[in-house]
Amino acid sequence: MKESEHSKFRVAFSAIFDLTETYYQLSRRMDDEIDSFFITSVQATYRRLLALGVPESRILNVARTRGQMRAMGEPGPELRARIDEFERYGPSFSSIILMSRFYKGEDSASLMHYMATTAVRMEEFFQRNGIQCVIAEPTSAVELLSAPVARKNNILFASPGFARLPHNRIVMFSDEEERAFYRLASGKDGDGAEERARREAIEWIKRYREAPARPAYFASQTVGRSLTKSLMAGLRHAKQFVDGMTGGDELNDHRFTDLVQLHGRPYLGWVKRRIIQSRPELHWDAAQPYAALFLHVCPERSVDVVASWFSNQLEVIRTIRRALPSRFALLIKEHPSATGAQTLEFYKQLSEIPNLTLLNARVDSRELMRGAELVFTISGTAALEAALLGTPAIIFCNVFFARLPLVKRCTSPEQLPALIGEAVESARTTEDPREVDFLADILLNSVESGWNGACGILPETVIDSFAELLMRTLTHELRQGNLAQERA
Repeated sequence: MKESEHSKFRVAFSAIFDLTETYYQLSRRMDDEIDSFFITSVQATYRRLLALGVPESRILNVARTRGQMRAMGEPGPELRARIDEFERYGPSFSSIILMSRFYKGEDSASLMHYMATTAVRMEEFFQRNGIQCVIAEPTSAVELLSAPVARKNNILFASPGFARLPHNRIVMFSDEEERAFYRLASGKDGDGAEERARREAIEWIKRYREAPARPAYFASQTVGRSLTKSLMAGLRHAKQFVDGMTGGDELNDHRFTDLVQLHGRPYLGWVKRRIIQSRPELHWDAAQPYAALFLHVCPERSVDVVASWFSNQLEVIRTIRRALPSRFALLIKEHPSATGAQTLEFYKQLSEIPNLTLLNARVDSRELMRGAELVFTISGTAALEAALLGTPAIIFCNVFFARLPLVKRCTSPEQLPALIGEAVESARTTEDPREVDFLADILLNSVESGWNGACGILPETVIDSFAELLMRTLTHELRQGNLAQERA
């Protein structure tokens, strides 16, 4: 059967909150190419999809209140056997539960029951509707769960995201850990695309080293709120406070206390740092060489699943400080989305580690990287940025940019002293052909986009870039024979 004779691709979008609105908009834009289905774990999103006209039969609603989840109790032997089946194809259910900030403090047995039931229902939904591809940004537990369920059923799992660098390009990651991205269908062989990509990569890296700009997606992470707006937001969520007191709040949504902390982070951070630290945040001894470490938002998939063996940031910092020669200061920068999110005890213990300075999130990351002898991050793209600026970096996981020559991966604490020595010795300023290969590969398999990380209803030009990315991914996988079955 020729490719042109195939009917629509059958795609399931797994999302919550504003991202569901974005995926719905994408599904409408691609109505001629795909049959769309949706998975949601929040009642408000489910009601929104119905209001938009999505048939109930095309939505899998796995929303539960905390009270309903707690009533489930322990999973029985049959469900435990099913858990074993799904865990062969992805992270353990325990890892997913630990990753979720929504599940903190809940009964683990009941959560395991909920996760198992959800995975079984998801599998039945995929099979019943002949799903060929699952699209999810796996930041919530249910979105992440869709990855092993898809793989178990030989269904493509794809996660749209930023290539980070070069700027303003999006790729389709092929796994929840962002170890690799899909190849894209392109022009005919021999059309010179690879050579053009290499030339563009060479020019881009020269410009980047001269004037490194902040990634476009940072705009969605650093939007501040006034104190008045934060208080008004709290009043709007008064119902969640009442629901939380009665066990009627939703399992996959923020608790009222979470929202208070979320909106109050900048103010909490200001207070916390001044209780613990007496020295100025933006100063350090300029005469002393330093290494820079970039903190993560936690809990989150980027740490608790991608680098699960190094998910305790405080212990990682202690390990780095032990391994780092004393002649180096260790400067730690807070993540803009997590300023103030750490506990007072975290800041207190941090202040007790010798030769260490905590920096505010406002410090310019690129200037910090440029002046550093070495950059550390558990899994963050600070390592990618640093390496392309000529500063060596050490990470603690296997992400797609781990193949850059200046990025070294640590798999155990015992490795760290030797890796630090190797990394510092590898610093250089000249281009490495492997960097050009890396960037050219991204240029060939990404799509230019004006997306800045925001969700909800987006400009049509951004939706067009998502549509191009998804269609080129599906077309390439169809040509390679990697789709689960003939399209319905």
